[in-house]
Amino acid sequence: MRIPTLASTSIGAAGNLKVTNNLGLGSTAGGTVITGSGGYVALGNGVKVTGETITIQGAGTNSAGALQTDGSAVAEWAGNVILNGSSRIGGGAGGTITISGVISGVGAGVLFSRADNSTTILNAVNTYTGDTQLFAITARATS
Repeated sequence: MRIPTLASTSIGAAGNLKVTNNLGLGSTAGGTVITGSGGYVALGNGVKVTGETITIQGAGTNSAGALQTDGSAVAEWAGNVILNGSSRIGGGAGGTITISGVISGVGAGVLFSRADNSTTILNAVNTYTGDTQLFAITARATS
């Protein structure tokens, strides 16, 4: 169930948040912000976060990235993703992450990475500026 009093979620350096419910981030009004290298959001198996905007500044703590799935999880971020500097997105080990929202922002670009046999699927026309890097990944872009 969605937590009605949670207006926004902020994850700092070296912090992490595992989302195991589609409504686990509370109200979509304030969005989710990951600041500094080391923080990340991991989506559990079957989770689809809808309407939530996430702002990413950093690469996360492992090879999967600041927005990732749990190991072997199949999950979707169906909200917009704003990049604020160099960022990393990817599936956890053996997982699949689908990004259905628009990835926008400016900065050093985005690294779509994998952690041991994962897949990243991009389902929108993305508008971010900067480099796009693929690191040992299976990637699919649709739209």
